[in-house]
Formats: sequence, structure tokens, C-alpha cells
Amino acid sequence: CMSLNKNYLVNIIKAALAEDLGQGDITSQLTIPAAAQAEMALVARQELVVCGMDVPQAVFAQLDASVSVKNHVTDGALVKAGTTLCTITGNARMLLAGERTALNIMQRMSGVATLTHKYVEAVKGTNAIILD
Repeated sequence: CMSLNKNYLVNIIKAALAEDLGQGDITSQLTIPAAAQAEMALVARQELVVCGMDVPQAVFAQLDASVSVKNHVTDGALVKAGTTLCTITGNARMLLAGERTALNIMQRMSGVATLTHKYVEAVKGTNAIILD
């Protein structure tokens, strides 16, 4: 997994959050106390090559700087289903506000990395080189 240009990532996240949240998450505002704290874990549903571990921190930095993200794996790791990628702790409303954006971006990045890994494995031992 190659590192992303930070400005590019921030712009993608801003656009995704604006589209997803619009004027705010009315359901969370009506059902979750403003001061409620929570912890969530991002867990791999299948074996994959991890990519985008900077994304959750970048997403939640835009929503609430007090949200804490603890990574448990690094970009490029091949992980099994059930592996906890990171845990995120903070205001419950903010966790719900950012989770879909973080997951969507990480799923796309990890999907590309996983497929690329499969191609690299398929040509292992040959003279073929995966370029792009």
C-alpha cells in the first residue's frame, strides 16, 4: 500500500463527509446523549491486504480531534478474517458520523491492495512484473 498525499486524502474525506452527513445525523442527535462515549473496532470480514490505516485518524480529526484511534496492524499486512484493524474511542455521535466514511475508503483501498496481491502471487516465479 503506497502512502497517499495527505492533502488529497483530506479533500476526499471532506467531500465524503459532506455528502454523507449533509446537515447532520438527525437520528444520532435524537437517540444518543450528546456526552455519550463509545468504543468501536474495525474488523476484517475476510482475509485481505490492509491499506488505508491513516484513514480513520484523518476522518475523525475532521469531526472531533478528541477521538482516539489505535491501529493494531500496518498497511501492507495480510490479515485473516476476524482481525481487529483498529479501535476508535470517543464521542458516540462522532464515531457514528465518521464510521461509514472511514470504512468506505478503507474497503476500497484494501480491495485494490488485495487484488493486486493476488495478481503478484499468480505470477510469482515467472519473469512477469505487475506494473500497475
